[in-house]
Amino acid sequence: MVFPPGGGGGGVFNNVLTMAVTLMIISCDLPPPVLDASDPVPVTYWWERHAAIVNELAGYDESVDGVIDILFIGDSLIQLWETDGIDEWNLLKADYNIYNLGMGGDSTGHVIYRLYSGEFPDCIKPRFVVLLIGSNNGMYSVGSSAKAVGDIIGIIHRKSKNATIILTSVLPRGDISIEFGRKILDLNDAIKPYGNLDYAIWFDLAKHFTNSAGGMKMELFDYSKVHLSPLGYKLWREELVKLLRNFT
Repeated sequence: MVFPPGGGGGGVFNNVLTMAVTLMIISCDLPPPVLDASDPVPVTYWWERHAAIVNELAGYDESVDGVIDILFIGDSLIQLWETDGIDEWNLLKADYNIYNLGMGGDSTGHVIYRLYSGEFPDCIKPRFVVLLIGSNNGMYSVGSSAKAVGDIIGIIHRKSKNATIILTSVLPRGDISIEFGRKILDLNDAIKPYGNLDYAIWFDLAKHFTNSAGGMKMELFDYSKVHLSPLGYKLWREELVKLLRNFT
């Protein structure tokens, strides 16, 4: 940079500094960007599991493998049926053809990405879809999260018109602030109407995981106060089977 003779760089530097500070002040006054819980989001840590599911379902043949009775979609609470809830999963598997599309840590945007990226191919037409998602949507507003749940339901219905979607209430968790706990309750209130659609029903599982005082039944959760104990999965299976019997 060439400064005016005798002027040095002080004046120019001060002007530039003033402009920078002004821009910082203006930017601080701007509202934070609005986060959309429906934006599809991929996550690298589940890429291997995602790829395996896509590969397996791409070759699914209902005439050979059978119609999927229950397709489970959601976050770690769904995925952990295969480990923490494996005994209950096997009991369920003895009576139903079931498949697990759960991914630990998923929010609504992650699920939307997966459903659009091969995890719900046209070759599968499940009879029931158990959907449990929203516990990891803390960064989003209740309204945005509820809309995203509705978008997921819409995607599922478009892909499998005859499927009955079992919209499951978000379970309480003990590792969060009171404010976030309230947000989960508000989210359940906001998504409940989606369970009154012709192709979707509301399954209030959360009420079975809370006591009369509104607190968590800790025996149904593991040490994390987020994930379920084997007893929690037992209760879930029993209540789900009761619900399914209404359709037989």
